[in-house]
Amino acid sequence: MLAGGIPAQAALSGGCSATPGLRQIDPNVSRIHGAPAIERELVVRFAAATSAADRQDLRASVDASFKRGLGLPGLQLWNLRSGDVRSAIEELSDQPDVLYAEPNYVYEQAGIPNDPSFGQLWSLNNTGQTVNGAPGTADADIDATEAWDTATGSSSVVVAVVDSGVAWDHPDIAPNMWSNTGETPGNSTDDDGNGFVDDVRGWDFVAGDNDPFDLNLHGTHVAGTIGAQGDNGTGIAGVNWDVSVMAPRALNSAGTGTNAGLAAAFTTRATTERTS
Repeated sequence: MLAGGIPAQAALSGGCSATPGLRQIDPNVSRIHGAPAIERELVVRFAAATSAADRQDLRASVDASFKRGLGLPGLQLWNLRSGDVRSAIEELSDQPDVLYAEPNYVYEQAGIPNDPSFGQLWSLNNTGQTVNGAPGTADADIDATEAWDTATGSSSVVVAVVDSGVAWDHPDIAPNMWSNTGETPGNSTDDDGNGFVDDVRGWDFVAGDNDPFDLNLHGTHVAGTIGAQGDNGTGIAGVNWDVSVMAPRALNSAGTGTNAGLAAAFTTRATTERTS
């Protein structure tokens, strides 16, 4: 990929901690219907005409106790003494006196990684903050923090950064570097039979060897934007906190390359078939 990204040498310092999705800060929090919720608790709202006796009967039908009212007419918090929340909701949803029943979901602020230089990334989360003396524009970003509440990436996804290579030893990228499991490193043998010997991290189509290390830093810049490991207290966070970054190097130390080199990097089996 030929695009902008992060500085190759990001600052390393402490930061605040946050994790997307469910944070295990309470042993009574679990996932219900894919979202964090308090175990054994239900939020139930009755139709206005439901009598106190009918409400008591409905609680008894799922073996639940009244915990407290929640302000709105007919809205209550229950505690299940037995059974599970999903089954109780299914049973209550069939009752005409119940307007709705749902888990007692847990809400939290958007997932902000603890990487100390994350605040410099306008493109991921622009709050109007000043970076290098220039003010940002609030919400002129890709809404990364909102997306991270849903997913933060996966090491099963392989991204080939066709550029000037990747500084594969960079502390924020090294954990997310792709590894060719079909090769035995350092044995001078093309173990996977794809025409490239010991192509463990990718291939250098400029020098014609198996060390696609970045001598220009642009590829590292791009790789960091794509997949600098997030929430690890180091540097910045990539769009994908977890991913597998492959490094087919096609640009030299001056940042230039040829049609032939780029075509080879994009079309060779080195970047398509070695990911199983």
